Amino acid sequence: MRHIPGIIVQGRYDFVCPIANAFDLHRAWPEAYLRIVPNAGHSMYDEGILYELVRAADSFKNLKY
Repeated sequence: MRHIPGIIVQGRYDFVCPIANAFDLHRAWPEAYLRIVPNAGHSMYDEGILYELVRAADSFKNLKY
C-alpha cells in the first residue's frame, strides 16, 4: 500500500474514529499526508473536513501512474 498516494483527513474531535487511529495509520504509511482538521469532528459536512476532502480529491486529479 505504501506505493499508493494517500491523504489522511482527520477531525481533531472525531469520537467515532479517534485521532490516535490517524496517527497509527500515518506511522504505518508515512508516505501519506496527514491533515488534522482543528475544531472538526467526524462529519464530512463539517466545513473544515469538507474543505480538506475536496482539497485531497483535487490533488489527485493530475496524478500520473
